[in-house]
Amino acid sequence: MRKQQKTDIIYKMINSRFIEPIAEYVYAHYAKRFDEGNGLKSVEVRIANVKKQIDDCATAFVEAKNATLRNSIEVKIADLEKTLECLLKERAKIEQVQKKRPTMQDALDIVKKFFASDMSDKKFRKILIDIMVKKVMCADDGLVIYYNLVD
Repeated sequence: MRKQQKTDIIYKMINSRFIEPIAEYVYAHYAKRFDEGNGLKSVEVRIANVKKQIDDCATAFVEAKNATLRNSIEVKIADLEKTLECLLKERAKIEQVQKKRPTMQDALDIVKKFFASDMSDKKFRKILIDIMVKKVMCADDGLVIYYNLVD
């Protein structure tokens, strides 16, 4: 049996046995990163704070005794309204991204595509090395390879 045939047999065994657990891991990893990194809760809190500040400024404006104080409050309200507008746009962007949240099927498709790739393709091997190897250091007695083993 040729070396390539042995490699293909082992590769098919790995494919059939590990493709779903790997896809589950990939999905869990991206779901966790998606939930942690989307920032929607933070933006909602900031929107609520800005709205409260606008309400407080409006109350202060009504109670203000002189024109100078009212002018400064108007400027403050205008700045807060600009901030609120930016936060509302940010929230809309985050909500739009959430609609594109990856599914388990997406993760499975990615892993299947990865395992279906041609290991003899130099471009694919370069991508694998870029993903798996953090750095390579040359020493007098050989090479030291640092792998990406952290989530």
